[in-house]
Amino acid sequence: MLAYDTVGSLFLMAWPCTVCDDGVARTFTPDGSLNSILTRHAGPIRHLAFNVGANRDEGILVTAGSDGLICTWNLDNGNVKWQLNYHMPNQAYFVDFMDGQIFATCSEDTTIGLCSTKSGNPLMILRGHSDRVLMVRFSPPPRNDADKSRRLLASASEDKTIRIWDVEGLVAKGAELFASMGGSYNERLAAAKGLESGTSRPHSAGGRPVTTIRDEPSTDDASDIPSQIMKLEGHEWDVSIVQWDPRGVRSDGKRLLLR
Repeated sequence: MLAYDTVGSLFLMAWPCTVCDDGVARTFTPDGSLNSILTRHAGPIRHLAFNVGANRDEGILVTAGSDGLICTWNLDNGNVKWQLNYHMPNQAYFVDFMDGQIFATCSEDTTIGLCSTKSGNPLMILRGHSDRVLMVRFSPPPRNDADKSRRLLASASEDKTIRIWDVEGLVAKGAELFASMGGSYNERLAAAKGLESGTSRPHSAGGRPVTTIRDEPSTDDASDIPSQIMKLEGHEWDVSIVQWDPRGVRSDGKRLLLR
């Protein structure tokens, strides 16, 4: 597996990282020199992600391992910043960043973790799937100030469904609010709320179904709490991949989801 941390400057700088089944990740400088060897996982690393827009001195790498560990690493020295074990002993499968701070993870324990690079504990645990969650993806950020679309999270699972979660509260309130709520807040996330059926249609490229989701602001008083707002059903087999249309919300107020 390869990942690149893209640094914005006069020239694009690539910060690649490789992982192997031995649970070791290695980072390299743009000229191909070995920078650091990251050893903490006890088994294969399933996925990794860099925080968006980070530079080399402040960048964070997150790894998700078959041992269930979620590790955040400082890129400047290769040391572990936080080691999170909320998925253990179950495998962790995927990591996706919403921005430079908030990221989501998923696991065979059927849950989704929402985390911050500034905390050693998950901000909250999302429950709703009945089988392993294989991938999570945040919707694209608003394109400009006129774009009032809410940030969503899509999760794909072996229970043959995709679930859509409203995570706008993470944008509006920030990680500090959720971290301050503590464990009692996590319990409020155990039950999904506000479910409605999604509709899908075939997509001409490759025959994959594409779901159209209308983006409407929530009027619920608890809209700041990330929660499930939609369950997409219809697949006969596991759903292992999900991807938002990178163009974001269309002119008709809808956005596309490829699955």
